[in-house]
Amino acid sequence: MGRGTEPSPGEKAAEASRGVLSQQGSGSVNEALARGLRTRIVKDVAAAEAAMMRLSQSTARTKCAPTTRKGIRRLFKEQTQILSRLLLAPPADLLGGRYGVWLCWHTFDEEDRIGHEAGDLGVIAHVADMESGLAMAYALPSRLRPHLIDRTFQRLGTTDPAAVLAELRHVALLGVVLGIVMAHQVGADADATAPGTFPLMLPTPSGAILGDAILEAPYVCLNTYIGGRRPITPSKERLRTALADELSTVAISHMETILRGYFVGMLSQQASGRLEVMRDQALKDCFALMRRISVILDRYRCSLLSKEEREDGIKRNELYWKWATLQHQAQQVPA
Repeated sequence: MGRGTEPSPGEKAAEASRGVLSQQGSGSVNEALARGLRTRIVKDVAAAEAAMMRLSQSTARTKCAPTTRKGIRRLFKEQTQILSRLLLAPPADLLGGRYGVWLCWHTFDEEDRIGHEAGDLGVIAHVADMESGLAMAYALPSRLRPHLIDRTFQRLGTTDPAAVLAELRHVALLGVVLGIVMAHQVGADADATAPGTFPLMLPTPSGAILGDAILEAPYVCLNTYIGGRRPITPSKERLRTALADELSTVAISHMETILRGYFVGMLSQQASGRLEVMRDQALKDCFALMRRISVILDRYRCSLLSKEEREDGIKRNELYWKWATLQHQAQQVPA
C-alpha cells in the first residue's frame, strides 16, 4: 500500500485480525485438546438451553401475558436475560411493539431433517408474540461440523471457547441467510432435478470458513477453518480478501435485523399487511446478500476446487488443446 493510500476494508480486517491474534495465547492446541474444548462448548450450550427451558417454564407458570406496553417490554428484557448465555447477537428492540426474536446457539441431540447430527452445533431462532404468549422455535439450516470447531481452536491457538464462538458467529448467521435463500429456491423449483452441492468460503475476523451448500436438503454445512496462525494459500487469500471487502458493510446487527423480520413473518403466517410486507422485504434482503456472495465465489471459483478437480481440469484443457492442434494440422494438409 503506497503512502497516502486509504486501506481497503479487507486490509483493515486483516490488520484487525492480527490484533486479535496478538491478544490470544501463543501455545499450540493439539487435536485431543481441541476435541475436549469443543465437547465443553457443546455441553455448556446444552446446559444453558436446559436452564433456559426450566426458567422459561417457571416464568410462564407464575406470570400471564402482559396487557400493557410497559409489561410487554419488561417481559422482553426478562426473556433476553434468560437467553443471554446463548445469544449470537444482542436482540434489537421489539418489532411492532410486541414481537421478540432471539438468535441463539443450539446443540442437536439427534439427526433431523435439515442435516444436523448428534453433537452438532447450530443456530436456533426463538420467536415470541409477547401479547398473546405464542412462542415458536425454528432450528435453522446452518450446521457447524465438529471438525470446524476443533480446527478453529487449533488455528487460533487459543483454549478460550468464547474466542472461538466470537470468531464463528458472523459466518453462522451468514449460513442461516444462505440456507433461507436455498430453501425458497428449492420450494420455487420443486419440479427441478436436485442441483447437488457447491463449495463456498465465508470470511471470519482472523481467517475463513470452508463449507458446502447442500442445495437439495437445503442447508449450509460449515466444514473447516483456515487461517489464524497458519498462512492461507495465495489463491484462497485473494478470495478471502474479496469476500471481506464485499461484506465489510454487513454487520451482525444488520443480519439480525433481516432475520428478525423474516421470522416474525413466519410466526404470523396468517397475518397480512405490515408483517407480510416486512417478511417479504427480509426475504429480498436475504436474496440480495446471497447474490453479492455468489458473484465473488463465481469469480474465484477455481480457488475452491480440490487438487483432484484442478488436475482434472488441466488434463481436459490439455486434451482440448491437442485436439485443436491436430484439427489445425489436418486443415493445413493439401488435398
